Amino acid sequence: EKSFWTKQVLYYVLKSMIILLHPFVPFVSEELYQALPFALESIHLESFPMANESFESSQVEKEMKEVMEIVTFVRNFRNNQNISNKTMLSIFVETKTALGRKIFDENKNLFTNFLNAKVSLFEKDMIIQVTDRLTTENAIYSICYEKEVHVEEEILKYEEELKRLEQEVLRCQKMLANEGFLKKAPLNKINVEKEKLQNYLSRKESVQKHLDELKKS
Repeated sequence: EKSFWTKQVLYYVLKSMIILLHPFVPFVSEELYQALPFALESIHLESFPMANESFESSQVEKEMKEVMEIVTFVRNFRNNQNISNKTMLSIFVETKTALGRKIFDENKNLFTNFLNAKVSLFEKDMIIQVTDRLTTENAIYSICYEKEVHVEEEILKYEEELKRLEQEVLRCQKMLANEGFLKKAPLNKINVEKEKLQNYLSRKESVQKHLDELKKS
């Protein structure tokens, strides 16, 4: 049943995109449309897609925002550590809320296949060697990866990242302290900056912790 509805949604999205493209690329879009199952005689017989507010869900948006944050976190980790996408990572998830558990249960396969990572729930009696960590409102995501470490290079890398994060924190703090911005900016823009600030502060704390550990080694 889930597979059926997934295909239905994909079909709806693909068909709508082709119709939306038609005014700009009429011949190509007509050809693409005719390749779809259940196509009418011409794309011109279709109704133009309209916004459907019943499809909107702030809850789903919130969940997907966290999923995207996790994907970005893991991709940045691979880039910073020069780890190939072919190398499987281990990620342990410690859920803090019911929503965090829901996100884990519904997206575990996505994380496994999309990020090439073995994703598991963190149990309280587990002892793991954490390489990097992402803390969100709903869960803590810990990457465990062992490799040969060149301490001096790692220290420089983390110092650069710490400096960048400090600049971002300062930028967000200045913006949120600006009365003109608070009066004129839409509420969602202000909330986005607040979320960015919390994310930067959390990331800064994690980087500082790793940097301190490296300097002790």
